[in-house]
Amino acid sequence: MKQLLLLFILFSLFSCSTKKYDYSEMKKEQEFFERFLKIEIALIEQENPELNIGTELILKDSTAAVEVAEVILFNIYGKKNIIKQRPYTILPVQDKYWVMEGSLPKNTKGGVFFIILDARNSKVLKVKHGK
Repeated sequence: MKQLLLLFILFSLFSCSTKKYDYSEMKKEQEFFERFLKIEIALIEQENPELNIGTELILKDSTAAVEVAEVILFNIYGKKNIIKQRPYTILPVQDKYWVMEGSLPKNTKGGVFFIILDARNSKVLKVKHGK
């Protein structure tokens, strides 16, 4: 668990940087983020074996995933707060999950939301907000 926290902290530090990156640096960060997500998903699946429910997807594309996530996030954190965090970063993971994260303009203080949805049943596997 400590390793996972360390990975998340490192990712947060990299994502808050105002430095401009070349393509190779961006690719490394993307690969790091994807490894982090695989670890996060593996832990969730280990703690929740009932998630192995089939392969048919309810949330088939990013548009559907955003619509479901926004309903949930608006209720938890407020519509104005979440809308300020557009554009979102949204990634499919292992063809079973959608991972979504908010963004803030450069040089803006504050945290963003992070949510993982199961594409097979729309279940929220994780939701949190930075400070």
